[in-house]
Amino acid sequence: MKPRILFFLALLCCTALHMTRADSWIATGGPADTQVSAIGVASDGNLFVGTPLDGVFRSTDNGGSWTPVNKGLSRLDIHTLSINDNDHLYVGTTSGFVYFSDNQGESWVITDSTGVSDIYAVGFTPAGQIFASGQGGVCRSTDSGSSWDELLGMPPVIIWSTVIVLDENMLIAGSLGMGVLLSTTAGTTWEHVYPGPPDNDIYSFFQDENGEIFAATGMGIYNSTDNGVTWGQLPNPVNSNISLLLVDQSDRLLAVTGEGVFVSDDRGENWVDATSGLGDLTVSSLALAGDGTIYAGTDGGVYVYQSVTSVDQPAAAPEEFSLQQNYPNPFNPTTAIRFQIADPGLVTLRIYDLLGQEIATLLNEELEPGVYTRNWDASGVTSGVYYYRLQAGNAVESRKMVLVR
Repeated sequence: MKPRILFFLALLCCTALHMTRADSWIATGGPADTQVSAIGVASDGNLFVGTPLDGVFRSTDNGGSWTPVNKGLSRLDIHTLSINDNDHLYVGTTSGFVYFSDNQGESWVITDSTGVSDIYAVGFTPAGQIFASGQGGVCRSTDSGSSWDELLGMPPVIIWSTVIVLDENMLIAGSLGMGVLLSTTAGTTWEHVYPGPPDNDIYSFFQDENGEIFAATGMGIYNSTDNGVTWGQLPNPVNSNISLLLVDQSDRLLAVTGEGVFVSDDRGENWVDATSGLGDLTVSSLALAGDGTIYAGTDGGVYVYQSVTSVDQPAAAPEEFSLQQNYPNPFNPTTAIRFQIADPGLVTLRIYDLLGQEIATLLNEELEPGVYTRNWDASGVTSGVYYYRLQAGNAVESRKMVLVR
């Protein structure tokens, strides 16, 4: 029997970024001297922002100019703005009302009273169900807002910070002080699925084009690849709350923290400060356009993010040996393992179970210095904790991963 491998340690060898980049925010044309509380991008590229005092503004030239579009809005205290797949706009107000527009904001129709105050988020399903979250809980409408049903089965005395609809029956809601709750019954019943401690504050969610969910929390960054059932944690750029997250089409991660804005090209292993251009402005909302442009709503208008990475010189060979945390983790059934080696030679990458039994060999060959990725398909393996071990010459490192079915 092979010796038990129960002493593996997950030690991260952080390496410097071998690239030159200039990350900055550029101010758009406004809205001038206006605080932005919410921002969204329609499929045609038109920008919409909600403000806490002046209602809704629209830009048809990528933020160059802005026009107020408030016809029918009897309340201008906009807290959230959402756009569905049909480019229908929904805004929620701090007074607890939801408004709807099907003509790019030219006119608005108020829905019936939701029953909750201070609307934080509005989500919708393809079949037309609408969910609104706010102080006091979550409510649902099946008739375009003509009436709302209070969703019971939730813990009392809870302020819901955000809600995201995954399909007709599944949605997750983030709370302040009680973590994440999941419903698989269209909001009728709920269960806790804590990312982090049970008292974690959930400030916002972001779902990327692959369906992966990211949670910005008071305890860091969490992600889920199984509709919020299980969560993993990503490295935090600073020891601070994460209020907003965004992942673009290039898998670049943008995080808004109490100490500024940070960006990562490698799932949080390395972070670059991307606060330049914002000054002392506070970022309250983020939006990703179809062409990959990132917009930020601030207390001083709308800004657009620009990142330039120098590629004039070829990347230098890695200066040290390191093994990164697999991604995603937990996973089902495949995951990617990324590593780098500094010297040429024989490299092995093997998977072990908790008893030290070898499960799979992913790599056993001569490699030149560089950065590599190997995938493991665990389709025929049972759920549980596994270890992966990388060896190159005398250098050895191991990490733990979790397979969840």
